[in-house]
Amino acid sequence: MKPIPSNERILNCTTVADNIPSIPSVGTPQPLPRQWLSVLSPAQCREWEMPEGFLLVGDFHITRGGFTIIGGPAGLGKSRAALYLAACGATGENWFGLPVHQHFKTFILQNENGPHRLKADFATIPPELDDSIRITSPPEYGLRFDNPEFREHLKAELDTFQPDLVVIDPLTNVVNDSAQSDYTAAFDFIRESMPTGDNAPAVVLVAHTRKPKGERAAGTELNNELLGSTKLGSVPRCVFIMQPASNDTTDNRIVWTCCKNNDGEKGKRTAWRREDGLFTPVDDFDWNEFDNPPKGQQPTITEDTLRDLIQGRHGATRKTLTAELQEKTRCSQSTAYASLSPNGRFATHLSETDGLISWSD
Repeated sequence: MKPIPSNERILNCTTVADNIPSIPSVGTPQPLPRQWLSVLSPAQCREWEMPEGFLLVGDFHITRGGFTIIGGPAGLGKSRAALYLAACGATGENWFGLPVHQHFKTFILQNENGPHRLKADFATIPPELDDSIRITSPPEYGLRFDNPEFREHLKAELDTFQPDLVVIDPLTNVVNDSAQSDYTAAFDFIRESMPTGDNAPAVVLVAHTRKPKGERAAGTELNNELLGSTKLGSVPRCVFIMQPASNDTTDNRIVWTCCKNNDGEKGKRTAWRREDGLFTPVDDFDWNEFDNPPKGQQPTITEDTLRDLIQGRHGATRKTLTAELQEKTRCSQSTAYASLSPNGRFATHLSETDGLISWSD
């Protein structure tokens, strides 16, 4: 029998070894195979029953396992709107007029507000809500969803607290570019970091809007105002946009619009006032003025004007004084409202107690 050359023996030996399946070391977790598709019949679709705890807020505005966006310009109060949501989830009170269907726990992952701002924000949150809310200080290394170690650490925190809702604030600190691929990767990383199945939380993303150009956008057009890729407005099932009521920096009113809700009714836009970190409704908001802002110079509201209007009374509501100031000076509602703001130009003379405004020299 002809002997096998040594180089062929080595080749044959290598080939056999390569065909031996590798055996994982003991204790090494193996990733579960992905279920790429779930194919349903019409009957299965009709038979679907909503799991307990699935619907959190509104007409399917916020649901477990879904993405929702709170968008708006910088510095307007988006983070406070998210904190307001967490507080309403703990108390069961309505959030911007939308019903909260069950009590829920909220985990806020944020990268903007330091200890001074957090102390001020939580000063108005009752201690009995403490067990329902968790919030991060700005992470030292940022919102590094692209880092596996960051995602694992976040998973561990969520497994411990088991929130029903997770807020990520702001999304612009998660993505590195406005390219669609960057946003696609960001959404994938966020999904990977969240609990799955029945424990999947709702995810609320806080996002910035573009600098306005020309006429003010309204309604469903607001979805196009989100800063970033078109992916940002297409992936979430629901998008809320917050707008300033006027250009006056002392006007603390905002307009709240749901411009997208794929699973239910969007609802009407509403007006709110930022107060003590939370929000109260503005029932007498001038929508005509908001949609058609006054052009040209507004009448100047002076200290004497307000003194004559308020002094000597035992206090009057903001609504009453706003209407009287408009009639007296022919100014716009936003100008009158800003003049009566406790943080405005006349703050040293104005005080508000039990909803009644008074004047002192």
